[in-house]
Amino acid sequence: MDWSIEGWWVLVNVVVAALGPWIANIVLWGLELIGDPTAEWRQGDAYRDGQMGFVAVGWSAAALYDIATHPKLWPNPNPGLTQMGLIIAIVGGALFAAAGARKPVVGRLPAAIAGQSLWARVKRRFFFYQAFSLTLFFSLLSLFLMLAVHFNVALSEAKP
Repeated sequence: MDWSIEGWWVLVNVVVAALGPWIANIVLWGLELIGDPTAEWRQGDAYRDGQMGFVAVGWSAAALYDIATHPKLWPNPNPGLTQMGLIIAIVGGALFAAAGARKPVVGRLPAAIAGQSLWARVKRRFFFYQAFSLTLFFSLLSLFLMLAVHFNVALSEAKP
């Protein structure tokens, strides 16, 4: 396995995909500044309504493609645990991304109450940003499975 090629693969397929919404947000903010010099830069807007769900769909589809094109590594035609996890990531990521688009977060997260436990603060943030939280989960699931599938394929094709 050539690690320089694998490093580029990770950069193109993981980093660019994950940062794509953020980069697009920067471009749109720059265009908005032309018409309104007081426009605010809000980093979280690129992800808070569940846009990472679409990244999960892309990563899962790429992994399923790797599985389909390497039947020697996955000889069983029945879906296994990896395939089922990827299908769940596709469905969950797409549903929660679409839900976030239909019902975007309105307003800002209310201030924390003094003396509130860490768990209470995390739970409050999770429920306020539900689409983001759930699509982040599906993105991490699909990322883990995509990397496992890809490196399994890369190691199997490596010359001894």
